[in-house]
Amino acid sequence: MEMEFLGGALAGFAFLFLIGFIVVAILFILNLQKTIAACSKENQAMPPSNVWLILIPLFNIYWQFHVVFKIRDSLTKEYNSRELSLDEVNSSYQVGLWMCITSCLSIIPIINLFSWIAYLILYIMYWVKTASMRGKLA
Repeated sequence: MEMEFLGGALAGFAFLFLIGFIVVAILFILNLQKTIAACSKENQAMPPSNVWLILIPLFNIYWQFHVVFKIRDSLTKEYNSRELSLDEVNSSYQVGLWMCITSCLSIIPIINLFSWIAYLILYIMYWVKTASMRGKLA
């Protein structure tokens, strides 16, 4: 009886963790979409809705890099057109690039134990940086 309860509790916890993971991923992708959308149409390096392609398994390994590059390109054009300093765009691009690299490192045994910690930190940093830059464009 105790094992059944423990199994059910673990399954419930795993389900809640999965739901939380999905919600966080959706909020992150919305942030990226809004960041590109904050740029004028002529400065958008890709349609904002294309960031959702990150949700396609395996393809997302490539697409996460593509999105980081296109956000950098969009923000660079927008910041140049508004005569703003590109320092924040460049530093956010570096964080985004390392976020993607640590994500890819997660498939390597042993290294993945450390890369997930780095990935999580960089994920949060990139989210904050892109939201901050979007705020400056509003």
